Amino acid sequence: MIALLVLGSASPKTLAPLLESLAGTSIRAFVHIDAKTDLHTYLAESGPLPPSTTVLADRVAVYWGGWSMMEATFRLMRTALADPAVEILTLVSDDTAVLRPASEVERSLREHPIRVDRHPVDTNELTRSRYEGLYFLDSIATGAAVPVDARRAEVDILRRAVDDLTELAALGKKPLRVHTGSQWWSLDRESAQHVLDCVDTDRHLRQSFRYSAVPDESLVQTLIAERRGPSRVRPYDRSPMLFDFSRQPAPFTFTEASDVRRFTRETQQHNKLFVRKVSPPLAAELSRRALVRKPEIDAQTIVDPFEVLPHLFPDTRRFVWMPNGGNLGDALIAAATKQRFGGAGVEWVDFQSASSSLGEGDVLVYGGGGALTPDYPGAFAALTTMHETGLPVVVLPSTVRGRHDFWKSTPPTTVFCRDRRSFAELTLHEQHSVFLAHDLAISCSLEVQPFAAVVSFRQALIDRGMLIPEPLPAFRVDDERLLDREPGIDVSAAWIPRMDEPAEVDSAALLLLSQLAPFRTVQTDRLHVAIACGILGIDASLFPDRNGKLREVYDLSLRSRFPTLTWAE
Repeated sequence: MIALLVLGSASPKTLAPLLESLAGTSIRAFVHIDAKTDLHTYLAESGPLPPSTTVLADRVAVYWGGWSMMEATFRLMRTALADPAVEILTLVSDDTAVLRPASEVERSLREHPIRVDRHPVDTNELTRSRYEGLYFLDSIATGAAVPVDARRAEVDILRRAVDDLTELAALGKKPLRVHTGSQWWSLDRESAQHVLDCVDTDRHLRQSFRYSAVPDESLVQTLIAERRGPSRVRPYDRSPMLFDFSRQPAPFTFTEASDVRRFTRETQQHNKLFVRKVSPPLAAELSRRALVRKPEIDAQTIVDPFEVLPHLFPDTRRFVWMPNGGNLGDALIAAATKQRFGGAGVEWVDFQSASSSLGEGDVLVYGGGGALTPDYPGAFAALTTMHETGLPVVVLPSTVRGRHDFWKSTPPTTVFCRDRRSFAELTLHEQHSVFLAHDLAISCSLEVQPFAAVVSFRQALIDRGMLIPEPLPAFRVDDERLLDREPGIDVSAAWIPRMDEPAEVDSAALLLLSQLAPFRTVQTDRLHVAIACGILGIDASLFPDRNGKLREVYDLSLRSRFPTLTWAE
């Protein structure tokens, strides 16, 4: 079980959407409401919470920057750890929303449970002084965020604080290499228990942080940094929370999903699972999106993109499609994509005609193919351009090779891979939603014109015994050629059509099919020549290319689907 520890104070209307968005997962909420807040009023404003939610009865008055923030956090941790089923603890605030589908949040926390910012404060005078100085911020009289006219003496609290501070001033702070970072973290059970054990057993440490400033941004961070040693901090080791301190009042309150996406893109924080602060309407919107369940997938699950997309993007106004530029094989993909969009019952438009009217609710779709390899930088430039709009981006079934620098830094993308090797490469980058799917050209229907004419033409040749008996050597002549052989006719390269012209796309796909139709057999290392042979029923011998595209797709999709295709070597 994952325990979501929620520090609640002033945002009851965002709490219910947060917890509702995680329904159906193993994530259970434990909520501490600031004792300065009337509990009944808070819960009435929040509305019904999931039945599994635990609202702590033992509450503490929380003052910003004080030890009381840690006391509230410790109470949440102890309550959660009392349940032996709890494996992971994740701390958030009540003005938090999820950034990803709930199942993805759960999976990500299980894969990377320890996520704590831990920056050494050796050279930062401000953050170092917060620990080294003596502070007491846990009363109305001394709280950093309490209005002056609300301050009054709290004699017992202040007397104890004076005694403790006098003792600590004589003893000095515990020597530590202090680390700092976001208050919001995730820990596995062992690490969380380690933090509590250190606080419970080491009075000098406890008092040193009790009388520091903002210990919620240094205590856990210091103990985890000490426990884990000088290991490299990877993106997934950092806080799972996105927030914006660059705008006032800080932290900035997000009110629009587009602003969250823009900020994420500009700051390159693509690995975050949660965002704060958010307005109640935005919390409700993000909750609805999180409840969209992504199908459970692995390297054996093959999905249909046009069945999955409407569920992944239920609020989509339209899909804006940018075909992958290229040769006749790419035109066959594009022709099939148009057919599938038309049959899917969704609104779609090509990127060229819609580029000046893009807006909220649009989803950008990059046409599939073999261009996402280092050989074709233009494909990556196209994806960069699409991401610069701040809109969701989808990549239709593609081969992906290398360029891990690109996939590591690019915003979350929904990618359909047409082979298992591509799937394995992309799933290394957790921010992306990766699916396995068949190359779209396989689904191109030859029952509609102009393609039905090619089928009729080939059948007429068969009926008259007029098929050309010599095999067509349709081998590639570009840099992806692997074997040194006579190229014959590179039929895919016969024409480079304009993909933004629908009629030209169909004409180019028709040309590819027409070149192959008269032959009894074909030899090729071109993937879409092979697919064209498969859907036409032509016997074809397949040979490897340099990037392994044909073999990978043959193993996944062609071998079992097209009996006329055989691997030659």
